[in-house]
Amino acid sequence: MITTSLAARLAGDGLQQYMFAAPSTVAERCKGVGGGCISSYECCPGLWCDWAFICVVVEAEASQ
Repeated sequence: MITTSLAARLAGDGLQQYMFAAPSTVAERCKGVGGGCISSYECCPGLWCDWAFICVVVEAEASQ
């Protein structure tokens, strides 16, 4: 049986392309208000991932 380390699996083509993509490519993939998320890094700038796992407007920016 061939064993593959976790690091080797994580370093697959898909992750490498995402990690080394131009910033504009990654920014296009961000999720807007109401988009499903697991982490705030998935949400567009000015948004964060709330407890219901959706991207919402940051409170401080919403009140200005």
